[in-house]
Amino acid sequence: MKNLLKYSATLLLLVLIIASCRKEPEYSEVPEIEFSRVEQYHYERFGVLIDSLHLVIGYRDGDGNLGLSTEQNSSDMQPPFEPGSPYYNNFRVDLFRQNEQGQFVPYEFPVEGFTLSSRFPRISADDRNEPLEGEIKFKLEFSSDIFRPGDVIQFHVSILDRTRPVPNISNVAVSRPVTLFTE
Repeated sequence: MKNLLKYSATLLLLVLIIASCRKEPEYSEVPEIEFSRVEQYHYERFGVLIDSLHLVIGYRDGDGNLGLSTEQNSSDMQPPFEPGSPYYNNFRVDLFRQNEQGQFVPYEFPVEGFTLSSRFPRISADDRNEPLEGEIKFKLEFSSDIFRPGDVIQFHVSILDRTRPVPNISNVAVSRPVTLFTE
């Protein structure tokens, strides 16, 4: 029993030393993203077909300053991230629809100024400068009263970080084509 305790302490110390030597990954301070997948769910609401699409984006960021708070007194509501600013939404989504020639063209929403872009919350709870990687899941719903069954759409997505005075903008990730309201 005495030897077990003696060797356990040594083994524990060795594990702690090895774990502390783990090197942090080195990523660019400009966020990098890629489409992981698009999850598609169909249902009907009040006789209208609905496609719920979950865009899943993989990200890597070298300084960990991703996400914006929506609290009114937060620094994330101050310039350059204030309402009305081009940097207010940190998850930018552009929708493209396939035309009769098979080309993807920007979709013109019936309501002027409407956008799919939005904010995603801070990923890290503190302001430490540390590399981050993971996934962001963003949900959108499309209805058959605006889109037709069989319409093929595609998304172009980019994200912004909290760098001031001008945020870093990631690369643009392009989704696979998605056919609406089909099994």
